[in-house]
Amino acid sequence: MIGAVAGGLAAAMAYLITYQEYSKHYYPQRAPAARAAGQMAVVTLVFLVALGAWIGWTLQRMPAAP
Repeated sequence: MIGAVAGGLAAAMAYLITYQEYSKHYYPQRAPAARAAGQMAVVTLVFLVALGAWIGWTLQRMPAAP
């Protein structure tokens, strides 16, 4: 659950940062910058949710301390 929330916030920040930079430096039109920023947000979301799921799965499989 924490990974999904953190991934969502990180994806939103990645979108905003990427859109700002692409619209300033690379794409004078709005649509290509928004598309590139959306792709970056999706990649960020998928990566962080998968990382959070893997960490949760790993921690659940660890043996309890004696």
